[in-house]
Amino acid sequence: MSSKESPKEAPSRPKIMRNIHRNKLLTHVKIGVGIALVSAVIFKFAVQIPKQNRYAEFYSNYNADESFERMVIADVLSSTKCEKKKKETDPCLPPDPNQKKKEEAVVAPPK
Repeated sequence: MSSKESPKEAPSRPKIMRNIHRNKLLTHVKIGVGIALVSAVIFKFAVQIPKQNRYAEFYSNYNADESFERMVIADVLSSTKCEKKKKETDPCLPPDPNQKKKEEAVVAPPK
């Protein structure tokens, strides 16, 4: 072999084999972005908007002063003194177990 001869060139690859990794990667990136967008839209309409509506409905009927009064009466807040008497008709308070004894004592005449 003389130095004038050039080495044999490798045969060129078929066109489909060129940049195959890059093409597959771009395809998978597009699929991933599409799935992320679809899942974000589903989350917004299935979770976030109903939650906003529930909060709006709750706070449209919410009375902070009334809730504060109930908590003070129930002695839940440790920073305030319970100066008000408990309302017997308050539905948030548990029933008084001594209520029947009080009613019986009032009904029964003293002997």
